Amino acid sequence: MTLVLYLIFFQGRRLYLFLDQKWPLGGLIAYALAFLLIVLLGLGTWLYVYDKIRDMFLVRQLNQRGISGTAVVVGHEKDARGEEDQYYVFYQFSPDFVVKYQDETKTKSWYNLPKGTSLSIVFLEQKPEVNKLLELA
Repeated sequence: MTLVLYLIFFQGRRLYLFLDQKWPLGGLIAYALAFLLIVLLGLGTWLYVYDKIRDMFLVRQLNQRGISGTAVVVGHEKDARGEEDQYYVFYQFSPDFVVKYQDETKTKSWYNLPKGTSLSIVFLEQKPEVNKLLELA
């Protein structure tokens, strides 16, 4: 890979950087680019895995320590900026906390609920932002 990067960027010309010994500058740059690529791929992979593990941990917390409750639909929003329209429903289960939930169902069953409809939810008492809607009956 280093040789390929060296050939692409420097096309065989030898540039020298004098440190303790002669090093081809192109080789150093190629090694630096390869190192940067490996670091970026590793960081991206780590962030992806971390996000998945965090989601699994939150779902487990909801299943083990979640409190069942009732929320009320307080609003709707349709966002038509992207290729496909996005549908959101706002529900509230605490006087000072409103959740914006993206409805990804084909029939837009959450979005089509009228304001004031009661919903069953599960949430964490210390972290109400960690919550999930239970299936519609």
